[in-house]
Amino acid sequence: MRILFVFVLAVVLGLAQESARSLGRRAAKAEKAGQLADAILLYNRAAARNPGNRKYAAKSRLLTQQALRQSAPPAAATPPPAPGPAPQPGGTIPAADLREAQRFLPPPELSLSRGPYAFSLRGAPREVIERTGRQLGIEIQFDDEFPADAPPVRFAVSEASGAEVLEALAAATGTFFVPLAPKRILAAKDSERKRLDLEPMVAVVLSLPEPVSVQEIQELARAVQQTMELQKFAVDNSQRLVLMRDRISKVRPAQQIFEQMMGARPAVAIEVEVYEMRRNRSLNAGTRMPSSTEIFAVAENSATGVDKRLPAIPLSSARIVEPRLAITLGDAALVANLLKTAGSQVQRSEVRTMHGMPAQFAVGERYPILTAGFFGGEVENNAFRPPPTFQFENLGLTLKATPYTHGLGETTVELEAEFKLLAGGQVNGIPILTNRKFVSTVRLLNGEWALISGVGSASRTLTTAGPAGLARIPLIGKLFRRNTVELDESETVVLLRPRLLGLPPGETWTREIRLGSETYPRIPL
Repeated sequence: MRILFVFVLAVVLGLAQESARSLGRRAAKAEKAGQLADAILLYNRAAARNPGNRKYAAKSRLLTQQALRQSAPPAAATPPPAPGPAPQPGGTIPAADLREAQRFLPPPELSLSRGPYAFSLRGAPREVIERTGRQLGIEIQFDDEFPADAPPVRFAVSEASGAEVLEALAAATGTFFVPLAPKRILAAKDSERKRLDLEPMVAVVLSLPEPVSVQEIQELARAVQQTMELQKFAVDNSQRLVLMRDRISKVRPAQQIFEQMMGARPAVAIEVEVYEMRRNRSLNAGTRMPSSTEIFAVAENSATGVDKRLPAIPLSSARIVEPRLAITLGDAALVANLLKTAGSQVQRSEVRTMHGMPAQFAVGERYPILTAGFFGGEVENNAFRPPPTFQFENLGLTLKATPYTHGLGETTVELEAEFKLLAGGQVNGIPILTNRKFVSTVRLLNGEWALISGVGSASRTLTTAGPAGLARIPLIGKLFRRNTVELDESETVVLLRPRLLGLPPGETWTREIRLGSETYPRIPL
């Protein structure tokens, strides 16, 4: 009987050894085919069948590290370095970092149903995790160093989603999970060393909206980097990009915080319409008198008896028996002309800004004004003569508007309008400018127009022309002069309308960001 028992035991051990070899051969075929997940699972089963053969465990460990490197490069097994210096204004992201971020593959995410699920399990952590995974429909792959025999734990949840079940399971068993595929995860004992070895390293590149100023970006970037203690956080102001790189448990929450803070202030579009109207009237009325006359000599023609104009010859050589003088009379004219002209010009523009950020709008031209020059004195040929310097002034309308939103209905706009024009006079060759400034605050409904400012100007010019002396005679002098009256009128009106482009902070739904503990941050699944 004893001999028979020994023989049966030897046969069972031989079958187990052959089964381990068969699993090893299947794992090798899967590895050659590129199916790393199946190969790792088969090597783990072979190692469990034959614990004495360390080759299977070593192959499983090697393929696990290779799979993690393909999904995302792991962090080095060294203490995490201190966060880098805060980004400085005007910085740039190196091209090598951008290429590396593009080379990284996106980390896999689990495909879990919302449930609800209910569990009430008791047993070893490994057994509880396997049973929970089977009910969730996912495959559990354990780390090589995961303890097989551990004190039993009790795990009970109800009315929970799949993600909530895994988070509660990780807390109950002291485990953390790393997604490998939509239906496969890696389970490892939660420790700082294991997290550094297995947690994926990711890089995220975000684009920045245009209305945000550089100072606000720098303050927000500095706050997010100090809060999450990221290894790499760079801001490129020229390309308006932000680069984050660290472990996924830090980068994902940092990305959510940054995006929510960037969207905290709504964008506002301000439509501006400038209407410019001109009217001109010119009246020319009066008598146009001749301004010159001619005196000449005439003599009677003996044949016809008619006076004949003598040619202009020197009087010393002229022999005129009966000299007579004549004078020409010019033609007078009665003038009455009226000319009227009218014109209008409309300029429409739209500026985009954010809550509390000023936007500037300008209509006109930049006029050069001399500020320094060389005057007077003769300059030798080789002497240096400094060139003149100019300063450009904005002529026309300059409008500065700062919107503040009040919910979805109203917007307050702080306005500052400035009109700058040439006065027409000069002082030492420098033109005189006229400046009018308008400062006000208006509260409008979203989409409501407001007349914020207007400038009107009028000029009247009277010109009198006529013979000297005669035109100034009282009463009858009006018969000898001509009057020209010119009237110029212009008016500029500015209309403004705010339009909300995003939800204000009070109407925005803020998502909660789950971080985990400081020692063991939550890994997104």
